[in-house]
Amino acid sequence: MAGYKKSKYKTEDTQRWTVEALVTLEEEKRAMTCSEIKSSNLELVELTPQKLARCLNDLCERGLVMKTKGKDNLMHYKSVGVILEEGYNLADLVY
Repeated sequence: MAGYKKSKYKTEDTQRWTVEALVTLEEEKRAMTCSEIKSSNLELVELTPQKLARCLNDLCERGLVMKTKGKDNLMHYKSVGVILEEGYNLADLVY
């Protein structure tokens, strides 16, 4: 019988970190990597890169953040609100 492994993070903490990541992307107004997001927000410093990537992927699934692979082969994340402020049309962007 397969067991269930409980997450070591509380749901409230994960939600708080997800919101903090979104706020950081909204304030910076540029595409950022995970390490840049972590260094820009004191709430996210103790987070592992894997957990931050999960939080950011959750935001991508909800349509609040877009991600793309940069020339440095790292994922770059940018808020959809910032993209719309810059005058881009989401229908024209390639996913």
